[in-house]
Amino acid sequence: MEQGQTKLSPWLAVWIRPRETVRAQLDTGQPVKWMIPIALGAGILNVLDRASGKSAGDMMSFGALIALILIGGMVGGLISLYLGSALFVWVGRWYGGTGSYSELRTALTLGSFMPTIATGILWIPLLLVYGEENFTYFTPEIDASPVLFSSISFAILALSIWSLVLMLKAVGEAHQFSAWRALGSIVVMGGIALGIIIVIGIITLIIGIIISNPIFSP
Repeated sequence: MEQGQTKLSPWLAVWIRPRETVRAQLDTGQPVKWMIPIALGAGILNVLDRASGKSAGDMMSFGALIALILIGGMVGGLISLYLGSALFVWVGRWYGGTGSYSELRTALTLGSFMPTIATGILWIPLLLVYGEENFTYFTPEIDASPVLFSSISFAILALSIWSLVLMLKAVGEAHQFSAWRALGSIVVMGGIALGIIIVIGIITLIIGIIISNPIFSP
């Protein structure tokens, strides 16, 4: 990265020069400042987005929903930072990656968590204008004036898609391979997670059948 470019904040630079931004940080040998708070914030915004998509406000009180978003988001953020980085190191090795655990934490912070927080700023007007309706199935206020909601939702979707590209490039830079290999790593990780879920489901089903068998009834 050129000398004049290094003065650009990573919060901005990562959107247009993700690989260079990650490499510049890795070359310092230091972790990203405020890494844990950034991961926590990104986790909260991810849970908020999911809660909105699933109309979670119809299933619990607004207070409980806020608690779920905050607590679940912070836990999820830490899991993404520490466990997610470990998985990217492990699976990345299969694709010839060379990134270390600390390098993958830096890559995820810059290439995933920071863009998530930047995109999450767009949630502010939605929360201020529509409040609880962002998390419910019935949305009379949104239906009455859908332009603002639709415009911001489209912007969030577009930025989220680009954020995925940024993450792939960031992981690829840490591992010194292409973004396509980073995508392959994600696919493999998704397959492993799906396999674990299936195994747990089968074990649970078997236990349920055994317990319900009359032989084991009192």
